[in-house]
Amino acid sequence: MFIPILLLVLAQFSLFSPPPTLTGIASQYDPGVMSHAISYRQRHHQIPHDLSSYSGFMAVLESDNIGREYWVRPINSSTWEKFLAVDCAGIADGGYSWMVNSGIIAEIDYDSAVRWGVVGIGVEIEMIPLTQ
Repeated sequence: MFIPILLLVLAQFSLFSPPPTLTGIASQYDPGVMSHAISYRQRHHQIPHDLSSYSGFMAVLESDNIGREYWVRPINSSTWEKFLAVDCAGIADGGYSWMVNSGIIAEIDYDSAVRWGVVGIGVEIEMIPLTQ
């Protein structure tokens, strides 16, 4: 009786895998630009109005990920921060191609770049989506 229950428990755990950790380069928005993206997304009900639980904000490659939450940290840091994807790469302006060709997985807000000490340079980051 004990062995079948143990096998059932192990089978349930093996069905769930942790979300993938994405690794790549983050660039950053210029000062004030992210606030415009946030205002736009809030007006269109794509992100919440209360942003107090987030340490930072970012643009990601795909528009489907706007509103998604991530744990993010620079590779050289042990501190994970909660970020919200509030913008995405533009196809028409070449932003998407530039990000893909440059290995850029996100563009962080200027305040986060200041906090991390990476203004004007790309920083290698890890990102883990909070939800699938």
